[in-house]
Amino acid sequence: MDFGHSAVEQTFADEVRAFLRARPPDTFPPDGTDAGYGSGAHSRAFTAALGERGWLSLTWPREHGGQERPLGFQLVLLEELAVAGANGGLGAGERAGMATEVNQILEEVVGGGNTNEHGRDLLGGRETRTAPLTVTRNVNGDITAVTWNPRGVDGAIDATVSDGVTAQTNVGGTAVLGADTDPTFLPALLIQLRDALNTNNQAGVSAVIDQFQTVTARLSSAQSVVGSQLQTIDRATSANDTARTAAKAALSAIADADVAKVAVDLSQQEAVYQAALYASSQAIQPSLLEFLK
Repeated sequence: MDFGHSAVEQTFADEVRAFLRARPPDTFPPDGTDAGYGSGAHSRAFTAALGERGWLSLTWPREHGGQERPLGFQLVLLEELAVAGANGGLGAGERAGMATEVNQILEEVVGGGNTNEHGRDLLGGRETRTAPLTVTRNVNGDITAVTWNPRGVDGAIDATVSDGVTAQTNVGGTAVLGADTDPTFLPALLIQLRDALNTNNQAGVSAVIDQFQTVTARLSSAQSVVGSQLQTIDRATSANDTARTAAKAALSAIADADVAKVAVDLSQQEAVYQAALYASSQAIQPSLLEFLK
């Protein structure tokens, strides 16, 4: 299935597929304890293999051992795990191992959706008092439902970047993850995929796969909007820099003109002073001679 990836995302997808072909999930022993969903043991070895490749911390900051990759890379990993999970040859234990990874990605997506920078939530619109995403958890602490802040998360934040030019500096939460009433709301899809894997529901896994193309297209659209906003800001910044350079040149020219004027004035004053001294000397000399007589 073609999910419409960018070139770098497709390269990553090929890498994940190559790994899953070389080391199919059913080759990892289900040696872990219950994942928390009542599905039984899962494979810690499979989890470790993904972690060794840095695939469990794709979007984490580099200072915390992550790769700081965009959300799209997590979607790629999810898609490939889902496709592998729909393989009829897998058993309950292998799918439960995949469910553990999907659950971790779910936590990362929710955490990313609630990221706050400089006192403002990245996906919170104009709201600043309530986190964008609210989660419901079961007795095991696992997410069972996710909703947006009911006050809204799509309010535009505009900034003036130059005279007569404004740019939106944010992107609405639903433009990235979807509305929480939409069947393609990403957190809800992840919950659905996790639960289908945990219950060994191959048809349920396949149904989620069919929704990922919409999720990927929505994320690509949001990235395009952000790119357009950045271009507007870059153009305004360039125009401001040009205007600043012109202003500095004008100030320098004015300063040079002022220096030249002062130099001329000083020369004129010096000439007048020298003339006055000469006249005074001429007047003093006869007076002195007369005195000496």
